[in-house]
Amino acid sequence: MKKVLSLFLSTALTLSLFACGGSATSDSNDQKRLESTQGTSVPKVSMDKEKGGLVYVKHQLVKDYEEEPAILIYFDYTNKSNGTCTAQDIFYPQVFQSGIECEMTLPLDDDKAIQNASKEVRPDTKIRVGFIYRLEDAAGPVTLKVSDTSTLDEIYQEQELLLK
Repeated sequence: MKKVLSLFLSTALTLSLFACGGSATSDSNDQKRLESTQGTSVPKVSMDKEKGGLVYVKHQLVKDYEEEPAILIYFDYTNKSNGTCTAQDIFYPQVFQSGIECEMTLPLDDDKAIQNASKEVRPDTKIRVGFIYRLEDAAGPVTLKVSDTSTLDEIYQEQELLLK
């Protein structure tokens, strides 16, 4: 039984390392990837990449579907690729509060911008998109991190958002 438990824990640890971007062994590709991390703290997220653009517009405190505090963040997304794609195909926005990632949630009320985040957009088209995250509390500041997922390098911008 101990061998089975040990094997299970070893496998779980290895999988969690991969899921968190680490690896059980170090090689030159991992080192190159770590060296290619490019993050910038900015007053306003504005990512202009080869395949798309994402610009922070505003945020507001709302309630999610369980009437818990949430933050709804609006962006203008422009598809600059050659084919149709969504904002989520190119960019990965995250919110952190007290250093912990907030989970995406569903809104209490419908919002067109949230629906737009998963809509296919034709090349050279701009659309307002929204992402909603459940907060631990409605008072503490949050950090918005937006990553460009269209490249193997981790390129991102971070912006502090104050809650009212």
